[in-house]
Amino acid sequence: MRNESGSRILGIGDVHCAPGFDNERLGVAGDFCAWYRPNTVVFIGDLGDMPSLNRHRSRMEMEGSRYDMDCECVRDGLSDFMRPLHKAKKKLPDIIITLGNHENYIQQFISENPKMKGKIDLRRDLGLDKFNIRSYDYQDRVPVDGFLFTHNIATKTGTSADVASPKWGFIKKGVSMVTGHTHTKVHMEHTLLTPNGGRRKIHGINLGCFIHPDMGYQEHWSRNTEYTYDRGLWTFDNARDGDAKVTFWRAREDLGC
Repeated sequence: MRNESGSRILGIGDVHCAPGFDNERLGVAGDFCAWYRPNTVVFIGDLGDMPSLNRHRSRMEMEGSRYDMDCECVRDGLSDFMRPLHKAKKKLPDIIITLGNHENYIQQFISENPKMKGKIDLRRDLGLDKFNIRSYDYQDRVPVDGFLFTHNIATKTGTSADVASPKWGFIKKGVSMVTGHTHTKVHMEHTLLTPNGGRRKIHGINLGCFIHPDMGYQEHWSRNTEYTYDRGLWTFDNARDGDAKVTFWRAREDLGC
């Protein structure tokens, strides 16, 4: 099913693997990935919820057993995702993650507690080394076929901006950008004039999320906003130079999860 004139990208929004919620949706995503056969898979970040380190609470906390459980949920989710790909016995896609603010809690904790360096390790503990997943630091902008992927867009004020923001978003920057973080889907297109008088299309996309269907109604960081969430996966067909045929596959309606 590969498109010979361009690449294929599978975009996966915030997943928030967490204790108390199964990872069946990642098995569904793995089946979809094995069928779609992308060149690249991008997890946009917040793959793990990491409640043991959550700064949404009144203070940073860490309990060893809870941290281990948080990481185990992520490793189990990645195992569920990778299983169909290994079973298909095809060439594996390049898999990357642009780390989100929830994974970044690990780095922040190490920074604030230097004695923990080596005792906890983001790549090892989340299973990124085991599954050969390339990771990029929180708010790094990662180019894939002309699209810049990042968990969220940093501003000078320290807050995050929407990908469609007039001041900070993709049109202002003149590039195709793909983000996560807000759990709501956005897809805007804009045509730019090139210096030689031509035209090129750019996209501003927020991937929404791929959280457990019950999670948004129970977690403290999402109460009263869960009704706005868009759950699903994104495909980028014939991706090159920041343009592609982009499709959103709804979790419940299209994927059954």
